[in-house]
Amino acid sequence: MIYTDDICKFHAIITDFKNSGVSVHLYGNSTECFSGAYAGFDTPPNNTLAIHIVALTSVGTIYCNSYTRLKEQEAVENAKRLYDQLSVTNAQVSYSQDSGTVTIK
Repeated sequence: MIYTDDICKFHAIITDFKNSGVSVHLYGNSTECFSGAYAGFDTPPNNTLAIHIVALTSVGTIYCNSYTRLKEQEAVENAKRLYDQLSVTNAQVSYSQDSGTVTIK
């Protein structure tokens, strides 16, 4: 099991696997979490883009749990672009550090 909080690293791993002929199935979601209704210069720290993806592959499981502050506009746009490139099947996914298991709903 590989765990990462970096969508760029996750995208690179998945791309390498796919280019090597590894079977990859992606499940997850991307949501913008707001504590307020704005994402400007003074955006509160809990206004974030949350990306949760699990990759089931023939060589193992990879989980991405990425959070990007909305005020970091370039990073948010890059994360959204990478997420869109992955063609993720929409699902609620979670990871339990206690048991090391991934849940897909």
